Amino acid sequence: MEEKTKFCIHCGKKIPATASFCQFCGYTQGSDTNTQENVDQTSNYQQTASPNSFTSNISDVPYNENKIPGIVSSTKLYFKDMFRINKRMGRADFWWASLGVGIIMVIIGFIIGIIQTVFLGGSDNFMETDIAGELTPAGVTSLIMLIILLAIYVILFIAALTGEIRRLHDLGYNGAFWLINLVPAIGSLIMLIILCQPSKQQNNRYAPQK
Repeated sequence: MEEKTKFCIHCGKKIPATASFCQFCGYTQGSDTNTQENVDQTSNYQQTASPNSFTSNISDVPYNENKIPGIVSSTKLYFKDMFRINKRMGRADFWWASLGVGIIMVIIGFIIGIIQTVFLGGSDNFMETDIAGELTPAGVTSLIMLIILLAIYVILFIAALTGEIRRLHDLGYNGAFWLINLVPAIGSLIMLIILCQPSKQQNNRYAPQK
């Protein structure tokens, strides 16, 4: 027997008829007297609704892939999707992840400082060579550090780029808007303001539509 369903009163997604909240947007469905009528008419509604009929009924409720965004879960999602731009990233997930990345960078900087003090004697002379022009042990250590730092920089840059693009998708903007960052002096400030905006569901081509 096919399970009866109804539509979320906010995001329009199909959910079980007995659900008290939407598993997709988390909005409480309530217990109004029209619930049963909504369930009974689901099949007829599916047959008569046009492909875009849900667009006007979708409220701009917050969107986050994690049910409970947090510094650990959001940062893991940030790096898990670092090579994906065909998704969205909610505001809470994005800023929790940004905090997580900031903490990671502080820890990396602390570790580098320890390595420089212990193995390089506090010297800033990277890739130090001896009289014969060969790298000294300190020079080898500094070269390895330089390669590791370069790899970390590339990873963080890719993650930041794709993360901002996914956040722009959550706002309904094309990923090309990321190029605003390249505007001298004010580009980064404008992008910061944009990235702080709440999720957009209405008329957002990147939001799942029925």
